Amino acid sequence: MTALQPETFVRYRFLSHVRLSPDALTAAFLVKQADLKENDYQSDIWLCHLPSGRVNQLTSSRKVTAFAWEPDGRHLLFLVKPDSPDKEETQLHQIAVDGGEATPLATLPLRAQSVQTAAGGRLLLSATIDLRRASAGPGESHQAFLDRQEREKEEKDYHVVDEVPFWRNGRGYTNKKRTHLYLHDRETQNNLELTPGPVEVESFDLRGEQLVFAGVEFEHVMPFTNDLYLLDLPNPVVRRLTDGSRSFGQPRLVSHPSADDPGNLVLIVPANDTLRYGLNQNEELVAVHLTDGRLETLTPGWDINPSSSVGSDCRMGPAQSNTTDGERFYFHTTEGDSCYLNTIEPGGPFRRLVDRPGAVESFDVQGDTVVYVAFRGDRLQELYRWDAGQESPEIRLTHLNQEIQLAHPPLPPERLVVRREDGTAVDAWVIRPPSLAAGQRCPGVVEIHGGPRTASSHTYFHEYQVLAGAGLAVIYCNPRGSDGKGDAFADIRGKYGSIDYEDIMAVVDQALARFPFIDPQRLGVTGGSYGGFMTNWIIGHTGRFKAAASQRSISNWISFGYTSDIGYRFMPDQIGATPWEDVDKVWLQSPLRYAHQATTPTLFIHSVEDYRCWLPEGIQMFEALKLHGVESRLVIFEGENHELSRSGKPKHRIRRLQEILNWFVSHLLDAPATPPSDSG
Repeated sequence: MTALQPETFVRYRFLSHVRLSPDALTAAFLVKQADLKENDYQSDIWLCHLPSGRVNQLTSSRKVTAFAWEPDGRHLLFLVKPDSPDKEETQLHQIAVDGGEATPLATLPLRAQSVQTAAGGRLLLSATIDLRRASAGPGESHQAFLDRQEREKEEKDYHVVDEVPFWRNGRGYTNKKRTHLYLHDRETQNNLELTPGPVEVESFDLRGEQLVFAGVEFEHVMPFTNDLYLLDLPNPVVRRLTDGSRSFGQPRLVSHPSADDPGNLVLIVPANDTLRYGLNQNEELVAVHLTDGRLETLTPGWDINPSSSVGSDCRMGPAQSNTTDGERFYFHTTEGDSCYLNTIEPGGPFRRLVDRPGAVESFDVQGDTVVYVAFRGDRLQELYRWDAGQESPEIRLTHLNQEIQLAHPPLPPERLVVRREDGTAVDAWVIRPPSLAAGQRCPGVVEIHGGPRTASSHTYFHEYQVLAGAGLAVIYCNPRGSDGKGDAFADIRGKYGSIDYEDIMAVVDQALARFPFIDPQRLGVTGGSYGGFMTNWIIGHTGRFKAAASQRSISNWISFGYTSDIGYRFMPDQIGATPWEDVDKVWLQSPLRYAHQATTPTLFIHSVEDYRCWLPEGIQMFEALKLHGVESRLVIFEGENHELSRSGKPKHRIRRLQEILNWFVSHLLDAPATPPSDSG
């Protein structure tokens, strides 16, 4: 068996965006796969015929970004990524599900992100526009649109900003740019703008001719909260339903008939009032009554995250946390180290639907038909169906990643639970390298997840498998600050680098005691985002690690707070002060404050377009270590952002992981082993 290599991930298939046909007999879904030649990802629609289990690839454009079923159930609409990132247009196609070539329907003068069928054969589109430029008017021809684009080219040579945030990770400079909704008329090719003005549409739902969306309206500084809006397509006047006091997630329109109105609809949506635990507080589910905007809490007293936060570097595609079949609301919950699928009705109880350990990803539901992408056991993503009437209700529908996993059987994580002095249980795992001889010792690498409010799990993680396959034991855990155990466990506001750091060190101690094959004198540590913050913190507070790799990190809360796209909100919420209120409190929780104490050789990895944790965060730590005589190396990736390790260009992802692997091999594997003690 050959060891897994950084480049092996190009053979993985990433599944997402599952959609059932109107008759619920066919599931369509996107499959992405890395293409080294193009240094990009192929993306096409696949089908699974549920009665027969037949699976086949439908499209071959390699550039599908989104799709929707036509009402007849015999055709799919799909959007194709433009040939050039500078093109403000999108190709719309239609294809029959029984085969044949795709038919081009329109060249949309918009950078469309999603497509959905609407009443009267029209299409609902979401697209990003620039408020400083005139939108494509109803009578503007495609050629006139192209001519206008040419005139605006010189605007791309400079940026004038007057908003906060003026850039956003993965979207570039966003000053005066907004995501709006459009109604596309197939006959006239006109695009009616439904959400004019400075409203940023964050998520939406359409049922019949009623459209609801969650959005935020701002002109100078984007607020911490957003609102819910409603409009009817025949008379598209936007009506705001809420008062700006909460943050709302993806809204869904659900039937809630009454004696007076059998066709009554309510809106079910996750909501956060931030009053108890700030921005990271668990959302509750609320019903919003459309007639008067009244909010009714459906999940009083619960302490569960109604979305997925289980980490992996083996998923790609649009995020999805909930859906509806029109009668019920279906949603994820992250509990412990798993993500489950659940359902609730207006006025009804919360009910677990898919209860297997692992992580449910994209899903769709119609009546009793439930299909979803999931990580199960130590397997990569596959498509599954849930049949509650069966003794074993989960049915695996695809085997798209079976071949690669037979060639490279996953190394299983071994679980341990570390009890802290106050009784808190910290979940942790160790992946041991293959073929360790009796009495042989190997180095260990501690992996720290991002967030911090995400959750590590036993699910498949390519980076961990590569490191373990190279001969490095991998230790990872869910310290306080992580998701899955409620708000109090996750709340480290004002305590960054204290209880979370102590939990991680306790896990290392327990792992060394339970797994004596890990050499305590050859330990490394790495992590990204919050994990990068904690790596920076660790090297300034202990010398027990012989090598570190800090990725897309935070080093200085002061600079992070006023350069990151979320910093102006996240920093004061999480640290508990601004520099003007208490500069000492902010500085004392900054890893840069302790960089002069570091002795650990450290690799820093950062991306130029990472506007979540901007490049200067890595530069500051790198230069601090260099100036204090500590071996360090900084690798900067052009054209990448905060998602480098998860969706960066394939060659860049390979180079990143190779840098990390080489760093640990040279500093840990190539170092002399320490013999076990008599007690070990």
